[in-house]
Amino acid sequence: MKENKSTTMIKRKRLKSSSLLQRRKQIKMCRVPEEVKHEIDEADLGIPEELNETSIPVIKQIMQSGSKLFLGLLVFRFINTMMIQTWYVPDEFWQSLEVAHKAVFGYGHLTWEWKQGIRSFSYPGIFAIAYKIMEFLHIDYRIPLIKFPRLIQAYFTAVGDYYVYKLSSRLTSPRVGQWTLLCQVVSWFMFYCGPRTLTNTMETVLTTIGLFYFPWPGKPRKAEWKFISLMCISFIIRPTAAITWLPLCMWHLYLQRKELLKTILAYTIIGLLALAISMSLDRIIYGEWMISQLNFLQLNVFNNIGTFYGSHPWYWYLTQGFPLIMSGHLILFFLGVWKNKEKHLFLLVAWTIFIYSLLSHKEFRFLLPVLPMCMHYCGCFLHYLCNPNDSANSIANTDSVENQEQKTAKMNVRPTFDNDKSVSTDLQTGSSTDYITDSGIDESDKIISEHQHTLLRHRKCSVKITDTVKANDVCSDSMQASDSITGSLNQETTHQATGPHQVTGPHQVTGPHQVTGQPGLARWLMLFLIITNMPLAFYFSLIHQRGTVDVMKYIHDSAQRNQHLNVYFLMPCHSTPYYSYLHRNISMRFLTCEPNLFLIPNYKDEAQQFYDKPIKWLNKHIQRQADLPSHLVLFDQLLPRLQKFFNKHNYKECARYFHTHFPEDRIGRQVLVKCR
Repeated sequence: MKENKSTTMIKRKRLKSSSLLQRRKQIKMCRVPEEVKHEIDEADLGIPEELNETSIPVIKQIMQSGSKLFLGLLVFRFINTMMIQTWYVPDEFWQSLEVAHKAVFGYGHLTWEWKQGIRSFSYPGIFAIAYKIMEFLHIDYRIPLIKFPRLIQAYFTAVGDYYVYKLSSRLTSPRVGQWTLLCQVVSWFMFYCGPRTLTNTMETVLTTIGLFYFPWPGKPRKAEWKFISLMCISFIIRPTAAITWLPLCMWHLYLQRKELLKTILAYTIIGLLALAISMSLDRIIYGEWMISQLNFLQLNVFNNIGTFYGSHPWYWYLTQGFPLIMSGHLILFFLGVWKNKEKHLFLLVAWTIFIYSLLSHKEFRFLLPVLPMCMHYCGCFLHYLCNPNDSANSIANTDSVENQEQKTAKMNVRPTFDNDKSVSTDLQTGSSTDYITDSGIDESDKIISEHQHTLLRHRKCSVKITDTVKANDVCSDSMQASDSITGSLNQETTHQATGPHQVTGPHQVTGPHQVTGQPGLARWLMLFLIITNMPLAFYFSLIHQRGTVDVMKYIHDSAQRNQHLNVYFLMPCHSTPYYSYLHRNISMRFLTCEPNLFLIPNYKDEAQQFYDKPIKWLNKHIQRQADLPSHLVLFDQLLPRLQKFFNKHNYKECARYFHTHFPEDRIGRQVLVKCR
């Protein structure tokens, strides 16, 4: 009997020892390398399994990896760039390309903003570097000078698109991120503005990336210095970016109140460094040290000088500005806000629109930075349609990974390893037994995002297996995205739930590709977005207001034949591009429209003086026959008022270009070129 007992004890010790060794092997195999954790954190995984059913095939292929996704977005924005053939606002030429052209080639025109020192050279400096490289390589021809800066901006916009996906994935899940990205790329206003060399476009890119790196509560921490740096750069490029960043900075300081001095020191160091770089760049263009951002705020915000170029009532953004740039996305945005339990981005959008509404001068492009935030809520609603029971999981993700680990620990997870190298998990809560579903978390606590599911599963290495599953298969699968794990487990296991947390109804898993909700409706809504956005995108990018751009090619070709060309632009100020679109140092003049900076009584700018009495103005400024310009560029609605002048000086029509279907005030339907 003693020998039998000792033999039994030895066998038990051996079994216990082998079980411990096997457990150590399993834990070792389930460890995730740091680079994999980083990838999961960055939400660069492929499309979640549930969305494969509702995805466009081409998009599915592109979104298999982060590199493919970015490459696809880059190609899309490059094509987008080639389709931009129209004029939008003067700033895309006069506050960026024209400044860079003058800095590199020595000729060009600087508007009053640069004479008053309210613009920073930080953004035009990007294109100045490109121009300098092109000059060095002797490829500074007209077409490359026009297209290359827009391709540069298209690259930045593609980066912004990529971070729209990453931001939405981080705040919710990659499922929502995909829908958000689709909403972003079909937005007509982003298509229209994305490749344009506007400071608003760059501000949008920097704001989106900065929001991704912002230390959102309950989310894995990012490098906070990146968020602060991006905020400072966006402020330097466009000082009104402070409107968006101010509440986030205050909130950040509140969240970091235990390390307040350290956080303030980081803000101070990075802010001073960014300001020093900006002042150094501005000295190149101004020839003296100055803080252009302060001058900008003083004139445009505090002195409200922008009202000189038009003013709107306070509700304009609510009734016209915001609804128009959102177009078909508007109703999805409000439905997404309604279904979403997190309102941080919505409050930021509301704050930005509220502050901009207090300023008299309003433009559609000022709201461009809030557009990606709105796309996030559109993506949330489309995801909700496909996964209505997953709204608590993906859309209301407020707990950190650490908090989820604590919840799992409270459920007393006890892994056991059998002799046949299979893995099983018992969850004991009181007298009842609960099981983890195929998502890796009890359905009652299913409130973390997809990539957090994966990271939590890596750390705990606890899954529910009722049939025999090889440990090597489980742990190798743990190195993949949670979608792949879910699919493999669904194929090999049968899930049964008992106890107080039994999975019933729509939560119950019935197949490897089960997609609840209304994916068909989501597809129809995406089609609705395409139908309502793409015609607008193509019309405004290819047709509307293209005459003032097309006419510059005619001037360029004429200048090649005649170097002594003398051109007058008799149209509202800055209606056309200038030397940056000609690259010919010829004599040109346009009607200026400088604001009343010196408070002159009864002040009228030059353009207003001309339109009041056009022939009188021409006779005053052209007193000799030799002073007559060789070419006059004007809108057709001015033709009746100047016909006598044209007949007197033998001007004839040399070219005519379509401009818009919607003429108004001083803007005509066609652009005319009169020559003699």
